[in-house]
Formats: sequence, C-alpha cells, structure tokens
Amino acid sequence: APEPEPAAGDGMVSENEEEKSQQEGAEQVELRGIVLGRAEGDVSQSPEQGEACESQRRSEREHGNQPEERLGKSTGKRGDKNVHAKTSKTSQQRNSAEQRSLACGKCGQSFPCSSALSLHQRSHNSAREKPYKCEECGKRFSRSLNLIIHQRVHTGERPYKCPDCTKCFKNSSGFLRHQLAHTGDKPFICPDCGKCFNRSSTLVTHQRTHTGQQPYKCTHCGKAFSQSSNLIRHQRTHGGERPYPCPDCGKSFTQSSNLMTHQRIHTGERPYKCTECGKGFVQIASLLSHERTHMEGKPHECPDCGKRFRYGSSLTSHQRTHTEENPYKCPDCGKSFPQSSNLSRHQRIHTGEKPYECPVCGRSFIQKSNLFAHQRTHLVDKPSESPPK
Repeated sequence: APEPEPAAGDGMVSENEEEKSQQEGAEQVELRGIVLGRAEGDVSQSPEQGEACESQRRSEREHGNQPEERLGKSTGKRGDKNVHAKTSKTSQQRNSAEQRSLACGKCGQSFPCSSALSLHQRSHNSAREKPYKCEECGKRFSRSLNLIIHQRVHTGERPYKCPDCTKCFKNSSGFLRHQLAHTGDKPFICPDCGKCFNRSSTLVTHQRTHTGQQPYKCTHCGKAFSQSSNLIRHQRTHGGERPYPCPDCGKSFTQSSNLMTHQRIHTGERPYKCTECGKGFVQIASLLSHERTHMEGKPHECPDCGKRFRYGSSLTSHQRTHTEENPYKCPDCGKSFPQSSNLSRHQRIHTGEKPYECPVCGRSFIQKSNLFAHQRTHLVDKPSESPPK
C-alpha cells in the first residue's frame, strides 16, 4: 500500500513537489505583482525567499502591524505637512538601516525581510536541519517521509494510479494535479493569447513566452531559463549527473521522462498512435513526424486546431470534437459519439464482434489498431534454429 502522505498544510511533500510548490507559491506572488502593478525592491531574492517575505507582509497586515501607515494618517489629520515629511524621512532611514541589518552573518548576503534571511540561513545548516540522507544520490531531507517519497525517483515506484487513464504517480499531490486534466477545469487565462491553464504558476511560466523573461540563470555558462526545473536539468550537463538509471539495462538519464521513454524499448509499449493508419510510436515527436506523411492532398483545414483533412465530411466530423456535439447514440447503453464509425466500433463491445483476426495465431480484435499492436509481438527476435544436418 502507498505510504500515507501529508495534507498540503503539513509541509511534508516530496523533493520534486517541494520544489514545485515553492516555485508555484513564488510565482503566485509574482502573478499578484503583475496584476496589481506592484514594484519589487532592489534586493535580490530567490522565489522561496520572495514567498517568505510575502507571507511575512501578509501576517503583518492581518495583525495591523503597520506603524508607518498609522502614524502617517494621524499626522495627516492634523494637517502638519512638515511633521509628515519628517516622519516619512525617518521611516525611509529606518527601512534603510533595517535592510543593512538583514544580512547573513556567515556570507554577508542581504535580504529584504527577516523571513527571507531565516530561510537562507538554513542552507548553512543543511546537515543539522536535514538529517535524512538518500544513500543513492546524497540529497538530504528534513523529514523521513520526504526521503521515502524521494527514493521512488530511484526505485521507479509509482503507487498512485489514475482510475481514468491508468497513469501512475510517485506522490499524491502529482496525482491530484493530474486529475484536473480529466475535469477540464482551467480557470487561469492568459491575457495575451487567451490560452487557459489549470494552475496559476503554469500561467505565470507561460507568460514568459510573451515577455521573454528568463530569470533562472546557469552560474556555469550563463544560459538562462524561464523555469527553475529547466535550469536544474541543464546543470546536470555540467556535473555529468544522471540520477535516473534503467533497471533493465543500467543506462542512466538526466531526466525521469527520458528514462520512461527509454523503458518503452524494453516493454514494447507504443502509446502514441496515428489516427490515420494505427501505427504506434514510442515518442510523440516520432508520431508528429510520421503524421506529416499523411498531410499531402488534404485541402480541408480545421479553423480551431489547424488539423487537415482530405474530405470535407471528415472535417465536419472532426469539428465535433471542439463543439462536443455527439449526434450518434448507442441504443444499448445510451453513450453518444461524434462520428458514426466511433459508434460502430463501440457497438462491437455489446455484440462481441471481433472482425480483425491475426493470421499468425488466430486471435481476433475489435479494432484494426489493436491488431497492428498485437502483430508486433510476433516480430520479436527469436533464437535462430540450427541448420539441418
């Protein structure tokens, strides 16, 4: 059974989710800054430190701890402009002095608030504050459960299975985020192009494609990235780190996604199928390249997604995927479909009809694409027979 995981408020998340949640929180702060037009201070800070400062400011607002504002308002009521100007100058001097005092005693780096300084100081005490060490890669964690969840990166364990598409996840937070893809809820809209997202942090990252902002810079070569995760993956090219080994052949990879793609060589899985001919591919890039071979002689283009079709009727059927119109209804179970061919295939579930038979073993299938996938199991290399004597 999967290890029980903490709720979002417990602060006990996986190593990857910890990074993502911290980045998401910081990017939500940045998003609020974009919407409200707020100008940030000149003191540089990491996303985590930015979130810490925002949290501190929020707490001060909730408790009414804003002496400068109260003092300014009271002097304003008396109409004494000189007193107000003097107060503002004193406040600026105090803020300047506080900023100078918020410096790390070990490295001298300055911070915009005490929470950011406290967060930074933990980096100097990582061994003491993170006693749980991964024996595979040396990464440390503050809680034992975080280490357990992290170790799934090395073991490949994915105990959280989506009931809708059978995709599996290492942690519950990734699983819950994935389920939003099935609900279709995307409340965050890009004001530049209208594209929708199910997370505010994803919207903030997307907006960098319009602004060209790349805030994450590699200290080795100076290359900049729009996402911290891309920077982390890039930095492995300098250190030679390949933390994702294949359990079947031992080959290692810099990214878990590359390992998953590679493992399909061993399993024979080809999840990306061509809708025209049923051919399957290991990578989506290979499928897209293959689909271009079907593009010739297709004058009918979908105005919504750009997909092209040879016949106008095919385009009409396709457009129902955008309008969600399903005029073909199954008389047995009531399920509806956008195309009559989809209904015909579906009805074979009720009738038991399997018209596509394998000429090698005689096994039959409901769909032609399933037959094609099955026939590849007969193409696996077998030991050659010894020649007759």
